[in-house]
Amino acid sequence: MTKFALQLESERTLELLREIDSTPELAQRHLAQKCNISLCKTNFLLKSLLENGMIKVYNFKNSKNKRAYIYMLTPEGTKTVFELMHKFCECKAREYERLKHDIKEFGQAHKETLQAVDRVARVSR
Repeated sequence: MTKFALQLESERTLELLREIDSTPELAQRHLAQKCNISLCKTNFLLKSLLENGMIKVYNFKNSKNKRAYIYMLTPEGTKTVFELMHKFCECKAREYERLKHDIKEFGQAHKETLQAVDRVARVSR
């Protein structure tokens, strides 16, 4: 997966990178559960992150579980986390402003409707 394709998955990629950063020893199954994505999708994203140099994967050689891995962010991965966080925050700020505007408009429309209903109620008394 190219960096462009990873950016299309930016929210999931960000979530996965943040989990890896906070708990690098999590197994893929646990990463999938914590990020609320399928195990297959988690594996796909991890492979893409590895191919793009954003993470490194280490095997615990002394572990009884030979499939135990630790995932570590590379400097490129850390940079990507910051870039994705910035984009995510910008997007949420725009969404907040849109919602604030919509709520204000809804409140105004609701107020006008209530005033019209009140006028009709007064006339019919």
